[in-house]
Amino acid sequence: MTAEIETALEGVFRAMAERPEKNMLNIYADLEAGRRPRGCPVSLGRMQHWREVPVPVEEQLGKFDPPEKRLLDGLRGIPAPLEMNNPFTPALGVCFGTSTVASAFGIEVDIGNPRNPGGVKAYLPLSTFDDFEPPDINTAGLFPRIKELIDFYKAHTPPEIKISYPDLQGPINIAHIILGTQLFYAMRLDRPRLHHLLQMITDFLIQIHATLPRWIGEDRLINFIGARKRICECSVNLVSREDYREFGLPYDRQIAEFLGEIGIHTCGGKHVFEETLWGLPNVRYSEWADVPAAFAPEIHLEEALEEIGDRPMIISGGRELWEGDFDTRIKNDLARLDDHPLLTFGYCGMRWKDEDKPLITDLHRRLDAWYEKRWG
Repeated sequence: MTAEIETALEGVFRAMAERPEKNMLNIYADLEAGRRPRGCPVSLGRMQHWREVPVPVEEQLGKFDPPEKRLLDGLRGIPAPLEMNNPFTPALGVCFGTSTVASAFGIEVDIGNPRNPGGVKAYLPLSTFDDFEPPDINTAGLFPRIKELIDFYKAHTPPEIKISYPDLQGPINIAHIILGTQLFYAMRLDRPRLHHLLQMITDFLIQIHATLPRWIGEDRLINFIGARKRICECSVNLVSREDYREFGLPYDRQIAEFLGEIGIHTCGGKHVFEETLWGLPNVRYSEWADVPAAFAPEIHLEEALEEIGDRPMIISGGRELWEGDFDTRIKNDLARLDDHPLLTFGYCGMRWKDEDKPLITDLHRRLDAWYEKRWG
């Protein structure tokens, strides 16, 4: 496999040399420096139809890929976005899905099941944590395996290939992954126990943020706030502002104060955007969304920019594309870079199929040419 890894590495370095404007590390560096990205900061994708999801092979379920295979697959996957002219990130992942942190609290992760990616096999009762020993990153859940992957990647790739954080989620999200819908009943019927679990989760997240930079090394980290210092608030869209202020804000604030700055994945929610923007210290990254079927009221691009005023925040977001003039819709969003240069965009074609890849690629070429003509 060594020769295959070398060939895959060559492919990554070729992409980095030939398409620097598509390298997300360069886009991140521009945003962190307060500059408009030199390359078009747009990603185009599509929803995968349920018929296209592979049927899990029984003998693969519950099995971890060896580090060699993870490395080879990861390297081959880095330049793959260029097939549709999308930006790529020369980084290797060490994540096992959204349940990665929850695994440290006793959750069994459904490994190898494409129909339940990152999912849990069974939720735990809140009473489990009455006498629960706080987790240690060196021994808890999937983290020893993450350390093994980090060490393997560092031993077999040069520093130009970065190592990304696992998906750390956020305190309320993790509690939701552990408890399921019991989380919402506990907000009314078992507040002290829920606060105990949330504090334990928060302490562990701070432990992770203190440890991962040492495991990965400063030369291999992705120094972008939206990737390295992010709290995901998806489940906050299922609760009220008042419940977030009681069960989310105090714990998010502890993480933000530890890190010194914070990025927020809002999952598009308007009250999530507003409560985190004004309730947390030094929010430097947040998100908007235009998703017609969203559960909670959304924060759209114009609203987000009005809300932040002249704060030099990085704002990311995107729309579901159903029909109409996609070129004009995306160009209108990109035009906001004139007055707020720190923006990135992602769009999802809700009716695009696998055979539509040439259409997506041509759309991206037109957008890139328009971006270069306007700001190149």
